[in-house]
Amino acid sequence: MERQCARVSEWYRKQWSDEKPSGDTLGDLADWNIPGWSRGPAGPRYTLTNAPEDAAVSASLRSDIEDAGLPWLERISTWEGAAEHFRKQRWRYDKAADFLLIAGRLEEAHAMIREGIHGFEVEGRRDNFEELPRLKRRLARYFSEGREQ
Repeated sequence: MERQCARVSEWYRKQWSDEKPSGDTLGDLADWNIPGWSRGPAGPRYTLTNAPEDAAVSASLRSDIEDAGLPWLERISTWEGAAEHFRKQRWRYDKAADFLLIAGRLEEAHAMIREGIHGFEVEGRRDNFEELPRLKRRLARYFSEGREQ
């Protein structure tokens, strides 16, 4: 996965040297947002205190890692899986499209860009992370649509 992150950074520098990078992660979630993770945002954190309860805490953490964390990492360990992760989260459409472009999945990248633009322009989603301009730049650069815009 480290090689993929390096590949994203290299590709991004070549394609978008004039655009501020948005990080080199393939996916990101707080542990409690990982599907199947047993503890929610208001729940207790995993803390070892050198007490007899540590065995149960360790067993619970191990279970979450094996049953939820590792499968989640496996799902986002491909370009397509990482793109799908962001699509399901309904954000970072620009980054999802970049992953699909790297994978050579042009039609899917185009659909991802259009879906993101639709969310902002038609559905009225707030663009807190300035995705819309990046999506429009990708549309103009890689697809014939948007070149007149």
